Amino acid sequence: SASQPTADEVSVYYHLDRSKAYLDALGFPGVMSFSIAADAHDPALGDNSHFVPSLDILEFGEGGVDDAQDGDVVYHEYGHAIQDNQTFGRYLRGGEAGAQGEGFGDYWAFSGGPAGGFDPPCIGEWDLEGTCLRRVDGLKRYPDDLVGEVHADGEIWSSVLHAAHHALGKEAADR
Repeated sequence: SASQPTADEVSVYYHLDRSKAYLDALGFPGVMSFSIAADAHDPALGDNSHFVPSLDILEFGEGGVDDAQDGDVVYHEYGHAIQDNQTFGRYLRGGEAGAQGEGFGDYWAFSGGPAGGFDPPCIGEWDLEGTCLRRVDGLKRYPDDLVGEVHADGEIWSSVLHAAHHALGKEAADR
């Protein structure tokens, strides 16, 4: 008999399935129209997760609260896969393009991810036990607030997307 999936594996499957269903509902059934592998327990990553485009796999670390338990983290990493599927890796590099990729991942976690939470613009609060990994509602501006680190600089792009979300509405901004 097959072993039962772990809670982390169920969480990853749930959030990936929900994210794909949302893409379809937005009118993009061709985006991510294939199965993607996911490793909910990669002990080599520590408290980190990533999308590996060459293998089409999402890998989630186990440090602290397991990353696979945080819907924001799952949606963020799937956001990288969405962009890679549409742009063939243009936003997975470093620099400003990499920052846009990180910002989109954070925005996807905010908009398409788990509803509610204590502080929706706070990304990764479950993984960090109440502290934000990053925020999508910041006041950083381009180019004054560039620091040369893709995650920090990604907050510039995610704040623009967050503002569009509030100005246009969720579905219009997500499209």
